Amino acid sequence: MKNEEGLNKRLAKIEQYSVLLKKNLPTSSFIFVLESNDLVSIPFYTGSTFRGVFGVALKKVTCTLSRVRFSNRLKPIVGKEENIIKYDCKSCMFKSSCQYMKIFETYVGKEVTPAKKVHIAPHPYILEPPFNANLHVYSKGEEISVGVNLIGQHAYDLPYFIAAFSEFEKIGVGKSRGHLSLKGVFYKISEEIKPDLIYDGKKGLLYDPNVKNISYFDKGLVSKILEEQVLIIKFLTPARIVYDKELVRDLTFLIFLKNLLSRINQLSVFYSEDGKLLQERGFDIKILLEKSKNIEIKQNNLYWFDWERYSKKQRKKMILGGLMGNIVFEGDFSDFIPPLLLGEQIHVGKNTTFGLGKYVII
Repeated sequence: MKNEEGLNKRLAKIEQYSVLLKKNLPTSSFIFVLESNDLVSIPFYTGSTFRGVFGVALKKVTCTLSRVRFSNRLKPIVGKEENIIKYDCKSCMFKSSCQYMKIFETYVGKEVTPAKKVHIAPHPYILEPPFNANLHVYSKGEEISVGVNLIGQHAYDLPYFIAAFSEFEKIGVGKSRGHLSLKGVFYKISEEIKPDLIYDGKKGLLYDPNVKNISYFDKGLVSKILEEQVLIIKFLTPARIVYDKELVRDLTFLIFLKNLLSRINQLSVFYSEDGKLLQERGFDIKILLEKSKNIEIKQNNLYWFDWERYSKKQRKKMILGGLMGNIVFEGDFSDFIPPLLLGEQIHVGKNTTFGLGKYVII
């Protein structure tokens, strides 16, 4: 009986901190369902492909200087008319109010954070397209589901994402430049709850533009972790975790947690309501990291997975490898569960915008 009371008290405390963390750094998850209008050939990895097309589409629907035509490289081409302005995004007169800059470029000039001066903020969105190990060909009428996680007040930028994804039908996707139409957008609360339709692509209707920050807490999963003192983390996409300026191949719980807490802090500075860090919310990072040293690895089934993408911006091929598979940790996770649960939505490591570093707790 006492054990049950003790477990319930720990559950209540963990839920309280989880809700607090989610309230101050809200994350909203959506599923964009696209339908292929013809043969669509998408190379591996789809995340890079979708992010590239999304950037082109977002710029097309948001750029104030709409008379400027854009090349495939996202560089402005000046027309013959003398009144068309030459510019780049960083020096554009409209950059402070431009949704493209706020969402895709996130250039913040000489912004100062409690950690250091930065010029680029972490992106307020994460794309979660299907993870294909090889070239995938979608036939006419086949559906493709792309997860979109929006952070903080950027949940209210959902209409811009809908407008951008709707442009996929005109722009084309992949090597074949196949056309995808936006069939619908669903609001996802959890894996256990059926997503709600909030945008009907055929009717062009947005049913619920005011996204509510619903905090879902899986008591069953948390209870199991506390009772068994076992945590299983499964990486669904390559996790590019850096420690001491090097990509990590031998992951420990300390390294994983340090990367995750750092990401939460960075996002909090730019996208929480008050810009407060975790320490100011009752999470003492130094104590958490010290306690994390007591967590041991019970089983390690992680492996290194390399994949290649072509960067139009840098004009070269890039190898972006990362860890995939399962790792089983053992110990008392009471203090770590709130940030671990949030991490499922915000991912961990580098290159999260096109889906890398996605993990689930099982």
